[in-house]
Amino acid sequence: MVDFKTYREKREAELKELKANLRLMEAKAEKARAEIKLRLQDDIKKMRKKIDETSDKLESMKETSEDKSEELKKGFEETWKDLKFLYEKTKKNFD
Repeated sequence: MVDFKTYREKREAELKELKANLRLMEAKAEKARAEIKLRLQDDIKKMRKKIDETSDKLESMKETSEDKSEELKKGFEETWKDLKFLYEKTKKNFD
């Protein structure tokens, strides 16, 4: 039979180990949050760039003659489709 002092010392050592493991888990959690934050910031940066590109194309459509409008409209629709796809993809990361 193990005496009380030995039992207590064993549990203290196990508790110390658990506390150390908890600190490791907390560090991993913080790192994961940082990685997620970086990924979200990257997605936002891509969205801003695509929105600017789309805005520029839309602005150029204002200055286009009717005879070139179909060509610009086709190019704009591709950019718009890309923007909407990127938006949906980015939005999923926030849900």
